[in-house]
Amino acid sequence: MQRTAVAGKREKGDTHITLSTRCGANEIVITSPVLDLFGPQIRTAVEQTLQQLQISGVLILVEDNQALDCVTQARLRCAVQRLQRGVEA
Repeated sequence: MQRTAVAGKREKGDTHITLSTRCGANEIVITSPVLDLFGPQIRTAVEQTLQQLQISGVLILVEDNQALDCVTQARLRCAVQRLQRGVEA
């Protein structure tokens, strides 16, 4: 059974994260108006946070709106906690 959790807002300076369980390796999908400039940095922030939390087997949709790395990481941590508790929103 697939479970999903979200965190964040779709406002400038924030990031909206959707996290879903899946079979296999993690998959990260990023959309951002600054993807060409900061896409690798956003991906690294997400990968490092997942590694720190020892999370695998998830699909992460990152809708970045020019957020700082610390905001992206906090939103991802929140989504992970919600997913683990079974809270969808």
